[in-house]
Amino acid sequence: MVGAEIALRAAGNNSSVVNYTSMGMHIRERDRDRIVLAVESNFSNGRVITVNVDNDTINLSNPDRLRLRIDGNAIEKTENINDLFAGGTRPLCYLVPENETATMAIYIPEFSEREIIIDLEPEGGEEAGEETGGEEATEPESKA
Repeated sequence: MVGAEIALRAAGNNSSVVNYTSMGMHIRERDRDRIVLAVESNFSNGRVITVNVDNDTINLSNPDRLRLRIDGNAIEKTENINDLFAGGTRPLCYLVPENETATMAIYIPEFSEREIIIDLEPEGGEEAGEETGGEEATEPESKA
């Protein structure tokens, strides 16, 4: 069941939220190529939310760079929207990019207040900041 839907247009300056169930959703933070949503519900079981964005809000020229996280953890993408409505214990996302817009359907398996972060993977082959630190610390020592 879809619990709520949010649409962001014109660099996020225009937004609208539609609640289909007793669920709260609002924009916590909004910058070019980054949206942070707060989602809450009294339902203990999972719900699907949909997020609609345009190219002015998030750069959609390479949809594979879109990164979705819930409470800081990556949301797995699925190729079958029915997976979202099958329930389960892990968050899932189904992405539909089309004509400079994108719709993201996100399954949230359990509720309290959750934070959804939508942004872009870093460019240049860097994988979401997983490789930071380590190697740089040894370079200056070799010049001594």
